[in-house]
Amino acid sequence: MNTGTAAAVAAQAALDGYAAMAAVAPGGWRVELVDGHVRVTPQEDAGHAEIVASLAAQLGAQRADAEVRSGVGPVPVLALADAEMPGRVLPDLVLTRTGATTVTAASALLVAEVTMKATGNVDRVEKVRAYARAGVAAYLLVDRHYRSTTLFTRPSGARYIQKDSVPFGERLALPAPLEATIDTAVFPAPVKPNTW
Repeated sequence: MNTGTAAAVAAQAALDGYAAMAAVAPGGWRVELVDGHVRVTPQEDAGHAEIVASLAAQLGAQRADAEVRSGVGPVPVLALADAEMPGRVLPDLVLTRTGATTVTAASALLVAEVTMKATGNVDRVEKVRAYARAGVAAYLLVDRHYRSTTLFTRPSGARYIQKDSVPFGERLALPAPLEATIDTAVFPAPVKPNTW
């Protein structure tokens, strides 16, 4: 079997595994295919939901020309187009142009993830690579463990060239074409910071 055929077989097996798990996952559980691995994670906790709602409210208030899709509205499953390592993700939040009927990773203005204990490393490492490879223009990571918010921009291959971070409590200015500011002071602190 040549390398191209082996990669195609592995990619199809990953997609089949994702589809099988998505079909039987309990309600509220998230099934994703990231970096060739099927990930099944539990429902979000209250702190996670509060941060996602805060992001949605902040972006919605500042971007009347855009639509926020999050846990408080319909979130599309994004197909990450990568022939060798296809992906299917359910981001915590997606910012799209108003009226967009379909959302692709490349057409999203911003994709955001908020870490949970079960997803922290995936959000910090694997999704950075996956979103960059798929051409997601801006990836916002709210890291509850490290109490920081990071905006990754300018994707190139499997990485982002630009990375801007602020600790919780500060404001993060999102550059054009996003043109919004995220106030992280309103994010709830974990019950036991850096220990969950």
